[in-house]
Amino acid sequence: MTQAIDTTQEMKVAEKVLEPLEHEHWSEDDKFIRIRIRKGPGSRLASVIFSKLALRRLISDPDRDVKVEYLRRDIARQARWRREYRYPRQLVVETT
Repeated sequence: MTQAIDTTQEMKVAEKVLEPLEHEHWSEDDKFIRIRIRKGPGSRLASVIFSKLALRRLISDPDRDVKVEYLRRDIARQARWRREYRYPRQLVVETT
C-alpha cells in the first residue's frame, strides 16, 4: 500500500514538471518513471526519465516549487538538442 501511495505522489510531481509538454505514455519500475513525450515543432525530446528517489527528495524539499520551475525551463531548453532527459542528470567524469 505504501508503494502505491509513493508512486502516486511521485507521478504527481513528475506531471507537474511536465505540465507544459504533451506526454503520451508512462511506465515505471522499482527505480524509475519513464514518460514518452509527443514531439513538437523544433523538439527532439522523445522521453523523460525520473529517478523515483530524486522525486521523493523533491516532494519533501521546502524549495520544491522553485526547483520544479527550474526543471521545466531546463527540459524546455534541452528539448531542442536531446532525445532523452534524465532527472537527476548523470554527471560524466573523465578519467585519464
